[in-house]
Amino acid sequence: DVYKRQVVEGEGPDLNRKKEILENYPLDSLYMVGTYIQEDSYWGLIEDPEGVIHRVSLDEYLGQNYGKVTVINEDQIDVSEWVSDGLGGWTIRNSSIALREQ
Repeated sequence: DVYKRQVVEGEGPDLNRKKEILENYPLDSLYMVGTYIQEDSYWGLIEDPEGVIHRVSLDEYLGQNYGKVTVINEDQIDVSEWVSDGLGGWTIRNSSIALREQ
């Protein structure tokens, strides 16, 4: 994965938000296994390390760095993560989960 970083002053993730199920797993342990369209909404299908398939839509969260789904394509899901700089600040890191080859 190629990471692009952007330093953001004075902002960060919502630490009070209730975490979603896919936030229990590191981003690199999740696999994209497909997409589908339902009622004009585009969904990504993500497999967790235990083999369970989850559907995700835009603005849902996954990974352990407050990752938010920003784009869903047929062959990848783009995610924007908040990463601590260790000094009380946060950096935005953009990454993607590619469609797993069968």
